[in-house]
Amino acid sequence: MYQYKSINSLYFGPKKYYLSVLVLLLLISFVSQSKPLIADPTFSRLSTENGLSQNTINSLLLDNEGFLWLGTAEGLNRFDGYQNQHVLGPNNEFNDAPINYLFQDSKRNLWVCDSVKGVHQYNLINNTTKHVINLRLQRDNQLTQEASYISEDEKGDILFSMDEGVYSYSYVTDKLSVEYSLSDTMIANGNYVRAHLLSQNILFIGTRDGLFAVERGSNTPLLINYAQSVATTIDSLNVKMLYADTSYINP
Repeated sequence: MYQYKSINSLYFGPKKYYLSVLVLLLLISFVSQSKPLIADPTFSRLSTENGLSQNTINSLLLDNEGFLWLGTAEGLNRFDGYQNQHVLGPNNEFNDAPINYLFQDSKRNLWVCDSVKGVHQYNLINNTTKHVINLRLQRDNQLTQEASYISEDEKGDILFSMDEGVYSYSYVTDKLSVEYSLSDTMIANGNYVRAHLLSQNILFIGTRDGLFAVERGSNTPLLINYAQSVATTIDSLNVKMLYADTSYINP
C-alpha cells in the first residue's frame, strides 16, 4: 500500500508553503482563462421518442465501423449518428431481450448477453447468431447467469465473467471451458463474480467479497488483501471493475 504524508508548514517550511500556494493560484487562473476545446457544444438525446427500444441502457459499444450499439432493458439497438435501428436478430432472439453487456472481438463478431437466454455470438457480416452460453444459477436454477464483463486474450479466446465463474470460448475448438468457478460455500453465501483481468498467465477475479488471483489452468485462488488500511465492509470488498495500467514502468 502507498504511504501518504500530510502537507504542513513544519515539513515544507513557510516559504515553500507560500510558493506552492502561489503556483497553485496561478495554475487555477491559467486554467480558468484557457479556451474550451469546443466553443459551443451541442447535445442530442436518444430515447424512445426517436426510435430507441427502451430508455434504460445497460451497455454501450462503439464498433469498428463507428456504429454505436446500445443494449437496453428491452432490446438491442444500433445508432449511426443520425438514425436508430432496433436490431431484432436473424431469429428475433434480441427482440425485447434484456441486454446487459456488449463486446466486439478482433474477428468483428458482436457478443450479446441478455439476462434471460445468456450469451450470443453475433456475426455482423453474415447476420447469423450462435448461442454460446446458457448457464443456470446454482443457487436458483430458474435464473440465467449473466455476463458482467467480456474480454479477449492474446490467442483470440473470449473470456466471460459470469455470475458464478469465469469461462473462456475457443474459436479453434468451438468449445466453452471453465477458467475458474466459485466454491459452493462462496455461492451459498451470496458471492458472485463481477469482473476479471488477465495479466500474463494470472487471472485476477473481482467478486462481491473481494479480489482473487489464480494461475490459469488452476482453480486454487489466492485472496488479495488490497484494502489493508481500510475497514472491512461490504463496500470495501466489493470489486466492481479491474484495469491494468500498461503505461507503468517498474523502475
